[in-house]
Amino acid sequence: MNFDDAIAAHGAWKTKLRTLINGQGEVDARALGSDSACALGQWLHGEGARHATEPAFGAVKTAHQRFHQLAGEVATKAKAGQKAAAVAILDGPDYTKASLAVVQGLMTLRKAVAGG
Repeated sequence: MNFDDAIAAHGAWKTKLRTLINGQGEVDARALGSDSACALGQWLHGEGARHATEPAFGAVKTAHQRFHQLAGEVATKAKAGQKAAAVAILDGPDYTKASLAVVQGLMTLRKAVAGG
């Protein structure tokens, strides 16, 4: 797992979701709502599980699940034409908290698996 790539890919979702809200782009809201559909999720549920004893691993996995739940809600609202509701979630404290927790958790996990 390249942690820098995972962090960058994760950060790009806010832009992708904002584009979707503005009526451009396409995402599968159901797939986006699944935490195992993206590369990070596949790693967390697969090869990365070898790090499950690291406290940061559990934090990343939990935050990643919450992030995808909220991102899926944004996409569902956007596709239903509920722009204000989608923006409220995307710009809201829960999405921000989950997104930051994923990034912070990945940075902590990267340090832990690198040996300190």
